[in-house]
Formats: sequence, C-alpha cells, structure tokens
Amino acid sequence: MLLFAHQTEEEFAERAQSILPTHLRSSPLMLSASELREAASQLNITSIDYRDLGYITPVEDQGLCGSCWAYSATGALEAQWKKRSGRLVPLSRQQLVDCSRPAGNKACIGGRPSLAYNYIIQNGGVQAEETYPYEMREGECRANLSLNIVSVKDWKYIPPGDEQALEDAMATAGPVAVVIDTTTRKFQFYRRGEWLSAQSHTQ
Repeated sequence: MLLFAHQTEEEFAERAQSILPTHLRSSPLMLSASELREAASQLNITSIDYRDLGYITPVEDQGLCGSCWAYSATGALEAQWKKRSGRLVPLSRQQLVDCSRPAGNKACIGGRPSLAYNYIIQNGGVQAEETYPYEMREGECRANLSLNIVSVKDWKYIPPGDEQALEDAMATAGPVAVVIDTTTRKFQFYRRGEWLSAQSHTQ
C-alpha cells in the first residue's frame, strides 16, 4: 500500500523531515573527510565484516513503530561498547523511544540517532535491552539510572552524502549510525523493493 501517494511532494517532505538541518553541515560536530581518508589509508584494510567479528546483534522486527532511528543509534553504540569492553550487549531501543522526546525525537513517528545520543549523554547512559525490553510502541518513560550500562561521551557527524567518508569511518571507528533522507519523491512512491513513479502509480 502506498500510504503517501496522495500527498504533494512538499507535503511529503514536511512529514518526513530532513535528516540533517542545513546549519549543521558546517558544524564543529562534522568530521573532516580528508582526515578520515588519511586515518583509513594507514590501516591498509581491503575488507572487513563486523558481523564476523561479533560486533553486530541479531536482526529484529521493529513492528509498526517507526523506531529505526533508535535501532541505528543503539547498533552503533553496541559495536563501540564491544570494541571497548569485549562484550556485545543489546541496548534498549524502547528506552530511547519512551524517553528521548525532550531531546527532540518523536518516538514511533521518527527521530535521529544524534538526538538519541544527546539524550543518553544527558541521562548519564542507557539501559540494556534485558532491563528495558522493546514493546513496538511508545510508552511512559521508565528509565532507571541505576541500571544504565553504557554511556556516551561525544559523537560526530560524517559528511552527508560522502560514501568514501562513510567507508573510511567504518574502517577506522567501526559500525556507525546511518540515516537516509526519505523526503525525496522516490521514497514517497517506494513499495516492496521497487521505485514507482507518480505516473506509473496513477495509471
């Protein structure tokens, strides 16, 4: 079902929202593509699969809740914790869904990993999936500071749209949180692995 086919391109873009505000594109939070390239070149890595290294938790079903941003945020953080501690611990997506609205996220309507990290910094950490399990819907925030297991000190943006910078960041830092711009016309008519044009849909 094409839920957004009746909307104009402007209406769809407003609903989906841009993933990276224009004022952040030149922000000090942005990593340097040239520095990433230099660091990656020193590693001399031709390929790497973080699944084989045990950095990635199993695939899960997010249900009808638009919580992909929370999965993206926790996935990258889980990998960093594995890199630092040697342990892969699934982190609570539900806590981010329930509790990060004050940071700017919109629970099951959508959000950004960057805002999730801001919440985790402000909260002093995030709980494990085990102590705050996923429910596929927004609920009341039940965060328990005493159960925080992983914290965030800082985070940075990778230059948007720069695939080489993304590749270099993956090589040097490990798995990263990725979001895509769903405000384009193609996403408005996306269905089951196919790109549908407005014309082909209306015929």
